[in-house]
Amino acid sequence: MKLGDKKDIDSRHMLIKAMLDLYWLRENPTIPSLPWGAADAGALAHFLRANPKLNPLVVEQCLVNRLNSEDHASAERVHRWIGDVLRYASGPLNRFKQPKQPIHAEASAGSNYPGKVWSEPAPTETARQFMGEVWFERTVSSFKAGKALTEIQRNCLREEGLL
Repeated sequence: MKLGDKKDIDSRHMLIKAMLDLYWLRENPTIPSLPWGAADAGALAHFLRANPKLNPLVVEQCLVNRLNSEDHASAERVHRWIGDVLRYASGPLNRFKQPKQPIHAEASAGSNYPGKVWSEPAPTETARQFMGEVWFERTVSSFKAGKALTEIQRNCLREEGLL
């Protein structure tokens, strides 16, 4: 690599950034977009370098669990918490950063936790209706720009006949 060349960008970076966008919209519906700056991008890059074999699906599950947790401020900037996102790998946390108890004691698998729903729209509801127009417009823009899309974004574009 020559002096002045850009470093190789981790292929997971854009995918996880798209997941963070979706997470933000679900966690903060009144704030129109994820605040994203150099500190946030750098923190995500550092997190990925520290976890070179981490599958993005693990991060997605951690985000689902964080969404259903009570231990954080909802509008907290990504650079403040992305380095610790793996603490949600085992499930949602209560306000004391302890595992949140399922609704039924016998339930030990799945998403049987009270709280926000991540990606299960009603049977008659389209992904576009469930996620909202702002999210849909961002998805279309990302698609047109050739950016990486999440599975729910691809499904939404298929539902709308755009993919």
